[in-house]
Amino acid sequence: MTEMALPRDDEPFDFRRQAATYGRYRRDYSPALYDAITECTGAAADRLALDVGCGTGFVTAALARRGWRALGVDFSAPMLAQAATVAVVRARVEMLPVRDGAAALVTAGTAFHWFAPAPTLV
Repeated sequence: MTEMALPRDDEPFDFRRQAATYGRYRRDYSPALYDAITECTGAAADRLALDVGCGTGFVTAALARRGWRALGVDFSAPMLAQAATVAVVRARVEMLPVRDGAAALVTAGTAFHWFAPAPTLV
């Protein structure tokens, strides 16, 4: 498997330039998706959910509203600055700031293309 390179800069130009616009206009997923997550995982019951590549944190916030102890993880400071109402941490998904097995749920919306595949899937 060919390893894809990580972005050279922690703050890609598009993120610096578009974070506020993205945060304002990016639509959340449908309630049906969150219902399907609950069907697959059972009740949130304050279990830890990691929203990797969380960007502005809209999925992190939706999970928290549904009872998850949600933590958004992203490498972009401008995107995280737009996530004012949720718990977030700046980190790369390839090196998550939690111990193995700590999360009951890991979500990755439209962000997987930013991850280095081999270390992310280990």
